[in-house]
Amino acid sequence: RLLQEVAEDPSESHRARVVHLITNTLAMQDVVQPRRPVRQFPDRERLREIHESIADAYRLRLQRITEVRRASRDNFGRPPIPPIPGEIEALTSPEALVDEGEAQGNCVASYAHKVERGDTFIYRVLKPSRATLSLVRQSSSGLWKVGELEGRFNTPASLDAEEAVAQWLHRHQIEA
Repeated sequence: RLLQEVAEDPSESHRARVVHLITNTLAMQDVVQPRRPVRQFPDRERLREIHESIADAYRLRLQRITEVRRASRDNFGRPPIPPIPGEIEALTSPEALVDEGEAQGNCVASYAHKVERGDTFIYRVLKPSRATLSLVRQSSSGLWKVGELEGRFNTPASLDAEEAVAQWLHRHQIEA
């Protein structure tokens, strides 16, 4: 039906508005909801509705990034423990904190000031199962320890994730 509407609209033969609308919608969706299946656009009205919904989410994401950037100076420093690419990855920017918070449904972006101060560091656990890890520096000793290890929406991390993180920390002589 969408193609029929476009074909019947004389203004589309010169400006390709619908093509631009679809392109912009898909580009924003890729930023806001990467790896999510593309929504179907059966007609112009539904395309506009989806575009507005994704545009709102995109604006909200930009606002979050701006707020987190304002709270920090992008000075996250080096991670206290070297990450394992593809398994346990260090979050080294405000954008990465926002991404993690959105992906996991948690408020980890609000930790930006703690990360900047050097009191906390956040990691994305990808394998063996998904979780968010915070390491917190002990004020008395300066040693790092696990602050939180949570699954999506702050649910308990799986046992296999807990074991993998504990082994990784042990290799670096840190208590889990």
